[in-house]
Amino acid sequence: MRLLRIVTPVIFIIVLAIWGLSVYQTINEADHTNPVIHSTVDELSLSVNDREDRLLEGLTATDEQDGDLTQDIIVVNRVKGKKSGEYKVTYMVFDQNNNMGEYVRTIKYEDYKPPVINLKNPMILTTEDTFNVNNYLEVIDSIDGDLTASIQVDENTYKPGVEGKYEITVSVSNSNGDTTSSTFPILVIDQGKSSLEIKLTESMTILKKGNFFDSKEFLESMTTSNGTKGNSTYLKISNDVDMDTPGYYFVTYTYKSNSYEGKNALEVVVTE
Repeated sequence: MRLLRIVTPVIFIIVLAIWGLSVYQTINEADHTNPVIHSTVDELSLSVNDREDRLLEGLTATDEQDGDLTQDIIVVNRVKGKKSGEYKVTYMVFDQNNNMGEYVRTIKYEDYKPPVINLKNPMILTTEDTFNVNNYLEVIDSIDGDLTASIQVDENTYKPGVEGKYEITVSVSNSNGDTTSSTFPILVIDQGKSSLEIKLTESMTILKKGNFFDSKEFLESMTTSNGTKGNSTYLKISNDVDMDTPGYYFVTYTYKSNSYEGKNALEVVVTE
């Protein structure tokens, strides 16, 4: 009995020592080394039309225990840089013990452009018309495509049913956080008393700066309500077009005699 009391503590101490040694070896043999991501380039140039997997181009990942982890690299973040079309992209990779490797590099989209707001229809309304900005403008973005439905109206002086010239300022943002803002003029004409139709060859024309412009060339016909031709003596053309300055302009054609009245307008877009 006495021998048993002596042996039992000894066995306990031996078992405890073996367990402690096992824990010590486990701790020291555990993988605490992070995998490493390597890149052949610090700045990668891409096109906005490239597939997402090209973001991983030139990257490899290795781990001391798990070996090649290239297929496990993931894109975790993309932050817009100071320059347009430039981003800081963060990559990560994990080994079997959840040790993490991280790498950050610059991605530059060479053909990136912020949203562009275009005039698709002339902003010429009659006093009877209703105004919906999406009927007159369109937005094309190099990454998000058609953003017309995302147009926001920031300022608008337009008064429905009141003849005159107004302005509207709109803006739109894409998924990269770039915002474009533009201001467009609106012309409202009163055709309520028209007894003569002024027909133009087109309602909007786009011309390059410095080109020749003659407002009379766009006049197709003037016809009274009974089918007779109007007399050009009674036609007044108001023209504020400046062909040396890019912008949006209106030409107003007004006919008024003792018997007939009529009005129409042309929008002229002068580009660089």
